[in-house]
Amino acid sequence: MEFAQTGQALGASYRFGERLGTGAVGEVWTVLAADGHTYAAKVLRPEHADDPTLVERFVRERSVLLGLKDRSIVTVRDMVVEGPRLAIVMDYVAGGSLRDVVKGVGPLPPADALNVIAEVFDALVFAHSKGVIHRDIKPDNVLLALPWAEWSPGGVRVSDFGIADVVGERIRQTTGLIGTPHYMPPEL
Repeated sequence: MEFAQTGQALGASYRFGERLGTGAVGEVWTVLAADGHTYAAKVLRPEHADDPTLVERFVRERSVLLGLKDRSIVTVRDMVVEGPRLAIVMDYVAGGSLRDVVKGVGPLPPADALNVIAEVFDALVFAHSKGVIHRDIKPDNVLLALPWAEWSPGGVRVSDFGIADVVGERIRQTTGLIGTPHYMPPEL
């Protein structure tokens, strides 16, 4: 099965737009809904559709995000399951990631950096209040509602809760470390 192509249907309600990014287990695309709205879809790679651990983690991310309704966290809108294809449909955050900003303009002025990180902390405090620990905060997972030149406080959205830990869930065993090495705590 081919992964995805611009214009191809995603379920009955969406069409793929442009690919925004790629990760270890999936890709993120813009998708156009039948009602004309643009969303983002995180799509599990077809070669992982038979891996129950990855499928469980993918579905779990949707469940975690559904419980985190806060303006500073990306909102989930839908889940599409068609054959081996799984996709989480969420709000499209048009301003790009914090990594994009730093690549484009360099280090942020201290006051701007403090505003951005304060909003990230607010999102994490909210998630923690709901018993969710993100475990993969990095510039790629900090999105901006508007491009940096237009950004103002209140425009940060935290994304990618794929490896979040939910306090009170059954203990999970892993055979290795999960996360992005450069952003993991030093004790790991």
